[in-house]
Amino acid sequence: MILNLVVNALDAVKERPEGEVELWSEHDGQRVRLFVRDNGAGIPDHLRERIAEPFFTTKLTGEGLGLGLSISRAILDEFGGGMNFETREEGGCTFRIDLPAISENRLREAAE
Repeated sequence: MILNLVVNALDAVKERPEGEVELWSEHDGQRVRLFVRDNGAGIPDHLRERIAEPFFTTKLTGEGLGLGLSISRAILDEFGGGMNFETREEGGCTFRIDLPAISENRLREAAE
C-alpha cells in the first residue's frame, strides 16, 4: 500500500523541477496513520470519486493498470482501516492510511 502511494506520488512530481514527496506517521495508541504527500498537480475534482475504482487510471496506456488504489482500499477495509486523500490548495495531494493499532502482546502472539 505505502509503496503504491509513494510510486503514485513520484509519478505526480516527476515533471516538476522542485518535486517533493513526504512520508510520515502518527500514532495515538488506538490508531496508526501513515501519510504520503506530494506537491504535484493534485487530483481534479471530477476524478475524486473514481480514483479508487478498479481499472481506473490517469496514467497513459501501458503505464498503469488502475488497480493499486482499489486493491489497497480493499486490504485496508479487511483490516478495519481506511484510506482517504485531499488535494492541497498550494498543489499536490496528501493520502492518509488509517489502521487500528496492535498491542505489543498481540504482535508477539501473531509472531509465535
